[in-house]
Amino acid sequence: MDEVLESSSHVVKEYGRYFGFDSFGESNVIFWLFVQAKDRWGSFIVQTELMQKLHQRLKTEGIVINYPVRTLQFPKEWGPDAIMGLKGADALSRRDGRGPRRRRRRGKLAESSAPSNDSGHEPDDTTETGPS
Repeated sequence: MDEVLESSSHVVKEYGRYFGFDSFGESNVIFWLFVQAKDRWGSFIVQTELMQKLHQRLKTEGIVINYPVRTLQFPKEWGPDAIMGLKGADALSRRDGRGPRRRRRRGKLAESSAPSNDSGHEPDDTTETGPS
């Protein structure tokens, strides 16, 4: 942070700098840095410079930031062998062992001569289908 404060022309050096720890996350440490920039555009440049310096320092120190990982542990009864032993498992796979069945795409439906409406129901005797 000191390097950015001294080298950047976008920082208000007289204002100073502040650093603080906020909290521990699930797989991280949350902290904040505060440096005053001369204007809005300068704040983006200073933020970028700080992030680049921080990344460079972490890499130099050999510090790796891992993504959060969750391990799911299921009972043995929920394993693949148990699932395939359930009734209906035969319906999921083909007899020739080629994997699950897929629905066939239906061809274009033949156009009906009966009038229809937007509700998807067939008109009854009380429904008007248009001017006579």
